[in-house]
Amino acid sequence: MPYRVLDFFAGAGGLSEGLRIAGLDVIYANEIDRWAKMTYERNHPETIFRCCDIADVTPDSIYDDIHRALDLELDDIDIMVGGPPCQGFSIIGQRNIDDPRNRLFREFLRLVQQIQPKAFIMENVFGLLSMQNGKVKDEIIEAFTAAGYIVAEPRVLTAADFGVPQIRKRVFFLGIRNDLSQIPLQYPVSTHANKAVCNRQNGFAPYITVGDALSDLPEVVVESTGIDAGERVNYCSRSRNSYQQMIRRTESAVYNHHTKRLLDTRMERITRLTEGATKITLPQEFQAGGHENKYRRLSSKEPSPTLTAHMSKDLSDFIHPRYNRPITVREAARIQSFPDSYVFVGSEFQQLKQIGNAVPPLLGAAVARAVIQQLDDILAHQRQNQPVAYL
Repeated sequence: MPYRVLDFFAGAGGLSEGLRIAGLDVIYANEIDRWAKMTYERNHPETIFRCCDIADVTPDSIYDDIHRALDLELDDIDIMVGGPPCQGFSIIGQRNIDDPRNRLFREFLRLVQQIQPKAFIMENVFGLLSMQNGKVKDEIIEAFTAAGYIVAEPRVLTAADFGVPQIRKRVFFLGIRNDLSQIPLQYPVSTHANKAVCNRQNGFAPYITVGDALSDLPEVVVESTGIDAGERVNYCSRSRNSYQQMIRRTESAVYNHHTKRLLDTRMERITRLTEGATKITLPQEFQAGGHENKYRRLSSKEPSPTLTAHMSKDLSDFIHPRYNRPITVREAARIQSFPDSYVFVGSEFQQLKQIGNAVPPLLGAAVARAVIQQLDDILAHQRQNQPVAYL
């Protein structure tokens, strides 16, 4: 029987999708964003979803939901996962330790402490590790330790190292209940690397590139249609590599293939960008304000830079490698490793925001598989009344 999971700060379901890929059973999810709720429920209809502030969630309310719908008890919950909002921790923002968003992890801690699952997974932006010279990180570890968990030293994982076509870094905290093991959980081992270091001896596969991810999607896009996902469009070719085969599954066409329109000077500016170039390569009359990567054409030969929620306001940092347009919502989802069957709901603004905020499913799946393997080992030794000598 698969381990049962609760997902908090679930967003549009990127981490839940990764857990599902790994074989976990996400029975309950919580998220306050009503647009993300629409996308989550469209793609995870089997999961109980509660759209409310996590401060209003209690063990009693969770019990009422899972007992009524699934005839489960709180003791049946194996793993709790969560990604508290990261803006207060981000290296892009002010990184103010007093930002109330930096305390939302305490709501997750409260529920872990009260429900006592076998293990927890918490993720956030990697800038958290350096906040206040590491004091925030230490405070988080100490809080979960006091709640009864052995906490692994947090680690920054790069999505590209696990088959995601994006250089996206996230920090993960893993915890195992201390009556089950005194040994911290270990993180997954990388499966992919820069082509220059890949060889038969180390066993790494080369990074998945933007070209690998997008080359079977058509140049022509559809119009965004309000809160709908837009019309379905056909692929422009058969799948061209194993990544596309995995992402396409059994789909014959895709939703969400729409993007922002660029007019006049903006359009002329991007037509002058060569692959992999940014605005700094353009003539002076085509320079624009903003950061140095504004107006950037992605390279088809490399993973994408990090997608962010700011895409919802401005996609000029993510111009298609070949076509004179920004990437589409579907192409952004491909770069995040969402399968083509995953449909995003809401305005185009909301869809891009959901994708930019998501945990890449393949990264979530890699972490989940590592936790599953170790839990299996720990519980097997417990059943045999044997101590766990190693993991």
